[in-house]
Amino acid sequence: QTSFANAFAFGQKNNNEISEAEIAKNLYVRAIVDKTKAYKGEQVTVTYKLYTRLNIASQMSVDKLPQYQGFWAEELETARNISFSREVIDGQQYSVGLLKRAALFPNQAGKLEVTPFELTIPIQVQKKKNPNNVWDDFFGDPFGRAEIVEYQAKSNIHKVEVLALPETNKPVSFRGAVGRFDFSASLDKQKTKTNEPINLKFEISGTGNIKLVELPPFELPNGFEKYDPKVDEQIDRGGKISGKKKAEYLL
Repeated sequence: QTSFANAFAFGQKNNNEISEAEIAKNLYVRAIVDKTKAYKGEQVTVTYKLYTRLNIASQMSVDKLPQYQGFWAEELETARNISFSREVIDGQQYSVGLLKRAALFPNQAGKLEVTPFELTIPIQVQKKKNPNNVWDDFFGDPFGRAEIVEYQAKSNIHKVEVLALPETNKPVSFRGAVGRFDFSASLDKQKTKTNEPINLKFEISGTGNIKLVELPPFELPNGFEKYDPKVDEQIDRGGKISGKKKAEYLL
């Protein structure tokens, strides 16, 4: 009895030794950018995906979020629960889940770096047989028992080359908006009386970092008083950042 217990305990200890290199071949987090060269203010989209051939035992935990130094970052919409699709890479089939997406707008020229996304992922791994333990062959493991391993996964680093905006033929009125935008202005009335208010409405809409788009300055004739505007933003974070910025001035 004592010999059996000792041998079984020895076998269990060796079975629990799981190589991190083996796990890394079958599970990893990958960061993907849609471009590695962009102009200052131009959107760069970074996507984080989990690739796995192993069973994930329970909920993952975030150890360290990526840093976007030199970028203005907007989180893009993703599903609350990760849904997995199938993808074949180098002849191996992986389950692939979307973890996170972000729209990055570089605010300086030069080489900028996106740091890794670090996660702890609990995975279920079948216990390996120990060739030096006779009890493994004799008794086997008919129940297919498994162990939970806490694996620290880290995505790759990306570098983005950011180009300064062209100076040639730059309009004097250019205020840094990069993207495709439409602009309109309207008054709520064409006639009024002294001391009766007029509403001046501006609307900027389009694709680009609408949050950073500045409202254009304007001058009023003598005899008008202008109050601070009421500003409203509607941002679409589905993919390419787009939306509307409305401003209403009381004159």
